Amino acid sequence: MKRVAKKNNAGFTLAELLVVVAIIAILVAVSIVIFTGRLKETRATVCEANRNSLKHHIASDYMSGEIDVLTSGVLEEYIKVDEAVCPSGGSYSVVGSLENGFQIECSYHNGDGSGGDEGSRSVVTNLIEAVENLMDKKKLDKNYKIVKSFFENPEYWKYAEDVSMIDLFNNVDLNSLAKKIKEMNSNKGGDVESLKKSLEEYKNKKYKVVPYYSEGSGTVVPYYVSESSYEKLKKGENDHVESSVCYVDGHWYFNKETNYNATVISTTYKMTSVNDALKKAKEKKLTTKDAMEEYGWIQIK
Repeated sequence: MKRVAKKNNAGFTLAELLVVVAIIAILVAVSIVIFTGRLKETRATVCEANRNSLKHHIASDYMSGEIDVLTSGVLEEYIKVDEAVCPSGGSYSVVGSLENGFQIECSYHNGDGSGGDEGSRSVVTNLIEAVENLMDKKKLDKNYKIVKSFFENPEYWKYAEDVSMIDLFNNVDLNSLAKKIKEMNSNKGGDVESLKKSLEEYKNKKYKVVPYYSEGSGTVVPYYVSESSYEKLKKGENDHVESSVCYVDGHWYFNKETNYNATVISTTYKMTSVNDALKKAKEKKLTTKDAMEEYGWIQIK
């Protein structure tokens, strides 16, 4: 007699189901990160196209004699007509004049990578004011004590916000930046294409913006740190960790540091170099840009 094989109806074990759920969770997390990064890049591209369209429309009307002044009110009218808005929620403003040349800037994509305007102020502005208030309140004037006090008080942690390098790098010519970094590392050799690729990878990372106080110039300097460096600061393990990006006198700077043969961007620059640069600018009456570059920092916007 032919024997019929018994069907195994036991199904999956709990352990197997947990493994499958864990794998799915990992895939979803990775997908969200990739999708979010691509979405941000797309929004930045759309915003730039909208601002270029506005600029060309306004310039054309100026040359034909239809307008002779460009105020915020006039800009608003063009925004309505062209339906040109930032998809990330930023607001547009004019820098320059019709006679001498102008640009349309976005509070989000020309800003610090911290988010759209929506009536709020820049993350770096809020951070600087919070630190200055802390200094006044506790009569502090030393970086170590300021940073220590900032991270000992959870009420100030909200000012160390998440920031995106994608937004900060928007409108930055990475090819020109790579060439400048190679030039400043001429003793290492270097490769522009490799540095540009490294910058492209770098811009997809997330950071926290934290304070450094330049005692040499009396200036609060916001700068970007990784999540791990941020945790070290909270634990009081370091008062001036490494960084590649800082904000000084209304401008953003990127440091020149690379690996041994100038093909990969490095984040090993100490914030003390910013203090040295600002101190020298103050003492020798150099421009901030020139002094920062002398100490390895490149103005990017």
